[in-house]
Amino acid sequence: LIAILQSDHSLQEKDKAISQLKRIGDARCIPALAVQLTGDPLSHSARYVLESMSGPEAETALLQALPKTSGSNQIGIINSLAVRRDAAAAPALAGLLSDTDINVAAAAAMALGRVGGQEALEALRSAWMTGADGAAHEAQTDGLLACANQLLTEDNDSAALPIFKAIC
Repeated sequence: LIAILQSDHSLQEKDKAISQLKRIGDARCIPALAVQLTGDPLSHSARYVLESMSGPEAETALLQALPKTSGSNQIGIINSLAVRRDAAAAPALAGLLSDTDINVAAAAAMALGRVGGQEALEALRSAWMTGADGAAHEAQTDGLLACANQLLTEDNDSAALPIFKAIC
């Protein structure tokens, strides 16, 4: 399956190989999948595999592809990082909060809310305080609410309360 991805097989054959890797792939297939992340035809298929794989190698592949993409491919990678909920993604996502593409900035805010943790919370709080408007501000608010709700589930009401008060 890895050889198919690295060959000149058709997109259909490569997509089928990626689909099979979702069920049986391991860390050995990550480099071949990572190459697909920056190309339009197979990026979404490759990231679906990587987002479900355990281990830091998959996270690293997604993070390394993030600055090499734009538009829907970048938003897809952002969403995959959100699914993985790895705090290691917080700095890269925080850097996208002020992206000129409003959809990327909003996706990053929502992803930080899902990732949670202190670094994500501080990045969202800082961006929210700068007074963005429209979809970016709404996504930052949603991200902050997600972080605050996570704090509540962790029985950390004292940390969640100031977030809720600031939003109100």
